[in-house]
Amino acid sequence: MTKGIGAFFMVVYVEYALIQNFLLDGALLYLSLKGARVAFQRRNLLFAAFLGAVFAIVYPLLVLPEFLKTVLKFAVGALLCLVAFGRVKSKNEWGRYALSCFFFYLFTFVFGGFLTALFKKGISPAYTVPVFAFLTPIFVKIIAFFYQKRAVEKHVYDCCIAYNKRSVRILGFLDSGNFARHKNVPVCFVSPELIYEL
Repeated sequence: MTKGIGAFFMVVYVEYALIQNFLLDGALLYLSLKGARVAFQRRNLLFAAFLGAVFAIVYPLLVLPEFLKTVLKFAVGALLCLVAFGRVKSKNEWGRYALSCFFFYLFTFVFGGFLTALFKKGISPAYTVPVFAFLTPIFVKIIAFFYQKRAVEKHVYDCCIAYNKRSVRILGFLDSGNFARHKNVPVCFVSPELIYEL
């Protein structure tokens, strides 16, 4: 009877570990694809997360030198990104895939570092999923903010505005949607502070 109870608890633990690692790998893969700005299919992401969860269960049972175990971790991470990414057809897609791998490793280290700092005496599995659930939306917002800022900076140029022998150097935003004209001459919009300075 004791053996049966032990087996029962072992099954529950494995199931719990599978679910936990499935959620964690899913979050990491989601963030890595978002970071690389890849349009992905949900089924590929879920299947990759499932493979990652299975690997997390099998990994402790492997008897390998530490170096090979580390190489295997990185190799499986790249494989998970490939499964989530889908078919890679062009050179540009290979670049996006490599970027998704970079973000996968980056977020893995970031989350790992955060958990290690939070639980200095040992990472508690009970809090791992809530921490991921809390941090994932924050990182999604950070990624969106980064790309939005990058998109704006692409249209920002050094400008010099001169009037009555005075000139001011500023940063100007090239607005492709601005069709304002005065006497058939394109109009630039400036702030009241800049007009006062001129």
